[in-house]
Amino acid sequence: MVTYEDGYEVVYLYEIHLSSAVQGQGLGKQLMLKLEDIGRHIGLEKIMLTVFKSNTVAMGLYNRVGYTVDEFSPPPKILRNGTVKESSYLILSKSLRTTSACMN
Repeated sequence: MVTYEDGYEVVYLYEIHLSSAVQGQGLGKQLMLKLEDIGRHIGLEKIMLTVFKSNTVAMGLYNRVGYTVDEFSPPPKILRNGTVKESSYLILSKSLRTTSACMN
């Protein structure tokens, strides 16, 4: 879904599910790369997504294809009693700008 983040058009990937029968065969990576190609083709700034920290398989995939923690990812919260409460999820993103486009 195309949406706006800080005034820029971005693709926000809400969900991607793969049957366990096809996991580990590179299909997830191919789908992510295709989404990036489409985003670049239509001139979007970046792709954003949400992933549960407990979903280590997805976290590994996103890391391998270059996604990093986005500035909009929720920071830890410090409760009144001093306890640090971590979010159960991260917001990740990847810039769709090419190096040459950034230099112009």
